[in-house]
Amino acid sequence: GALAVLGVQEDCIRTWVRELHCRYTFVPYHNEAHGAQVAHFSYWFAKQTGLLDHAQPFQMCALLIAAFAHDVGHFARTSMFLSKTSHAVALIWNEASVLENMHTSICFALMSGKSDILKNMPASQRTQIRVAVTRYILATDVKLHASAMSKLKAMMDDKTFLSNVDNEEAERQEEEIIVAGEFIMRTADIAHCMLPWEHHKEWSYRVQIEFFEQGDFERSLGLPISPLCERETCNIAGGQAFFIDHFGVGLMTVLKDFGKRLVGGNNDALQECIDIGLKNKDKWKEEAKSFDALSLSMKTVEELWGAAVKEVVYPYSIEKAAALAPQVCEQNLRMLADFKSPIIGG
Repeated sequence: GALAVLGVQEDCIRTWVRELHCRYTFVPYHNEAHGAQVAHFSYWFAKQTGLLDHAQPFQMCALLIAAFAHDVGHFARTSMFLSKTSHAVALIWNEASVLENMHTSICFALMSGKSDILKNMPASQRTQIRVAVTRYILATDVKLHASAMSKLKAMMDDKTFLSNVDNEEAERQEEEIIVAGEFIMRTADIAHCMLPWEHHKEWSYRVQIEFFEQGDFERSLGLPISPLCERETCNIAGGQAFFIDHFGVGLMTVLKDFGKRLVGGNNDALQECIDIGLKNKDKWKEEAKSFDALSLSMKTVEELWGAAVKEVVYPYSIEKAAALAPQVCEQNLRMLADFKSPIIGG
């Protein structure tokens, strides 16, 4: 378990999780429920493909840390919007994977004091985890989709891929595990399209609300409306068909081949995910008849699936003083500016 790998007390991990929790904002899609879902998918995919048996415990721990934190601090605006409005986040990270870089920085900045979950790890392994977590979170940048597909496919064509190796080949195998982990993260991030219809439909409505609200804001600013964000021209059936085919089924097909390469045979569970995704694509044709882009809002979601419970419920007892208030983007950026190194103190 994480306690054994990280070598810290349970309270330390809980403190880090609470810090993470208060920085996931109350937005329709990129919230902490999405983070938890991606963590669940990441572990399940690692198990189904056989990566769990090839990776070292600290490597799997890095994957789960990244999954939980991969959208922390998200405030329902795309990287494109941040760039064209000269937002501070885009300026700080120089227009390159700006949201993903922000999520990564917040993830590590929270590892301080009583919430430093890496403090007892050897320096070399701490560095390895930081590198892996960074790469896993940055891998969720959708612009890297095509290159990631090609990279993993090329590695799998090598007959020595993730084979038992001597010490001289250990560095190569570590890179292969990270590349596989990147691919799992990327697939887990969009895997709701392979959930049963009602679950997939709700998540799709939620992300579309974020897009439309951004488009409404862009219109009010007199800016060109970003792709996927225009209510009036939305083709929900066509958009979802492209998303499911290009991202969902495309990624899952490669992931299934990856699992076959590691453990042999066909994986019925992964194939079932693909089959569900294709069924969901067909269902959007019927759903499009009643989909109202012009009025879509969180009120729509609450009428269909109910409102979220706003009270925070912890799975363990906690003093009220230890509960943290929600933090917004400006507060997160200030935290990063004030961050002090746990090693040199400044």
